[in-house]
This record gives sequence, C-alpha cells and structure tokens, in this order.
Amino acid sequence: MPVGERPIDRMELYAADEAFLCGTAMEVTSIVSVDHRPISGGKPGPITTSLASRYEAVTRGKEGVRSDWHTPVYEA
Repeated sequence: MPVGERPIDRMELYAADEAFLCGTAMEVTSIVSVDHRPISGGKPGPITTSLASRYEAVTRGKEGVRSDWHTPVYEA
C-alpha cells in the first residue's frame, strides 16, 4: 500500500474516509472523530482494521509472518 508523509489541513481530516495513529505503545489505533465530527461513521474503517490485524500478526509472530524480523529475548 503506497504511503506518504506530509502536513495536512484540518479540513482534510474532516473529509477523510479513515484516520489512524500508530506507535509502539498504541499499535494501530483508529481515530473515530475529529472535533466531535465522526470519521468513517465513528467506527474503525476497513483499511485501519486490516493494518491493525497485520501489525498484530507481525508483532506477535502469528502464522510465521515476517519471522525474520523477530529476535528472541529469552532462552529457548
């Protein structure tokens, strides 16, 4: 999925189909409203839901997804 990083205007947030925040502590978290205006019907959208599921699969080592990214920090 192509991505980009740039400053955005508040009006773009109001008109967005979906919005989310991501980070190591919050993982992928849907933004359901901005200034009390709902985004994506006030629920996580399909892209956010898909990204959150994929993120969890990668970080939890489910189904061998990206196992080359994992480094055990415990004795086997």
